[in-house]
Amino acid sequence: MLELPNGIPSRGCLRRILSALKPEAFQECFQRWIAECLTGDADGSHRTIAIDGKTMRRSHDGAGGLGPLHLVSAWASEQGIALGQIATEEKSNEITAIPDLIDQIDIQGAVVTIDAMGCQKEIAKKIKRGGGDYVLAVKDNQPTLHQALQEFFVEELDDLEHVPHRRHETHDKGHGRPAAGAHTDRVAGLAGIATTENPLGDRYSMRLVIVSDTHSRHENLAPLSGEVLIHCGDFCNGFSGDEDDLVCLDDWFARQPFDLILCTGGNHDFVAQGRHAAGRNVFQNAVYLQDSPFVFRSVHFYGAPWVPQLQGWAYYLSDSELKVKWKLIPDNTDVLITHTPPWRILDSPTNPRIHAGCSHLLARVDELKPTIHCFGHNHASHGRRNTTSTAFLNASVVNSQYEVVNQPFVIDP
Repeated sequence: MLELPNGIPSRGCLRRILSALKPEAFQECFQRWIAECLTGDADGSHRTIAIDGKTMRRSHDGAGGLGPLHLVSAWASEQGIALGQIATEEKSNEITAIPDLIDQIDIQGAVVTIDAMGCQKEIAKKIKRGGGDYVLAVKDNQPTLHQALQEFFVEELDDLEHVPHRRHETHDKGHGRPAAGAHTDRVAGLAGIATTENPLGDRYSMRLVIVSDTHSRHENLAPLSGEVLIHCGDFCNGFSGDEDDLVCLDDWFARQPFDLILCTGGNHDFVAQGRHAAGRNVFQNAVYLQDSPFVFRSVHFYGAPWVPQLQGWAYYLSDSELKVKWKLIPDNTDVLITHTPPWRILDSPTNPRIHAGCSHLLARVDELKPTIHCFGHNHASHGRRNTTSTAFLNASVVNSQYEVVNQPFVIDP
């Protein structure tokens, strides 16, 4: 470590040192150092580097004639750090930016994942030349290739006994409509091709990112991206929180690259409960749900903040009141957002014999069979449990000591 016998240099001294450095040289040295740190943490054989481009919300300058800032980033998934980043003028420039970004980082022994925009032969060649492997997505933005792959699987599925393959498939039915998910892959030489059928159908194609119980520690989360961000409550710090907690979270919401942000309250969120009771907007940059449905791209969301067993806390209701509230959930709900868990599902704080969930909520969920039921409340019960009809997600990101130890759930189409 650097010895500082005369104490920490002043801010001005540090600024003069940094100003004297050549940015390109500093960036090259810094990235080499990061690569060495990553090599020291893992053997490099199973590293995953996710390359993705996102437009920063509210980064445009209409008066100055400047469009929004679009960034292409490389993210080390296991370590949770950004390895490199390049700004582009618009999303269409990702194709030219991705090769430059790959040149800046060490991909030796890593698996590089890129969305459909990066599915290009030259990008694949560059990854292989760098000693990495890749997983590339194909969508309708390349109709000829997309059609060819669809035809490939149709032909091979007709005669699978002659094709080395693996297949995992699930079937379900909810709200009168069938749902099926399947994954099939074939490996030939060095190439692998896989297809995944969207379990919710084409009209439900969106990425959901789900968090809960951030307790004013939302800035400690890794960068998020998708179409819909869901917060299941307990966003305030301490036992009651204050207006600053909501303002800071609302500012954070504004910076997140999502088309829609939905949230409900939790037992720590007295200030949110007070705002709503007074007829004020809880957030400017998110939709607050309190016994409220919301439809987005044909997906039916519903949110409710109520909790049992915590008299004197925010959103507490008696047993009989809870039963009435849960009956308000519409029958066509696809994604149910609550703060409390259902009874005996990811609801044991520390003792497996103690359950903090709601039995009336469980009964209603059994009737409705939503595709996803997300919640939080019990920090120690973070996790996922699947039934034949519903994916239950306890999305608490903090532990019992209020330290961020869990990352958000990401549900891809």
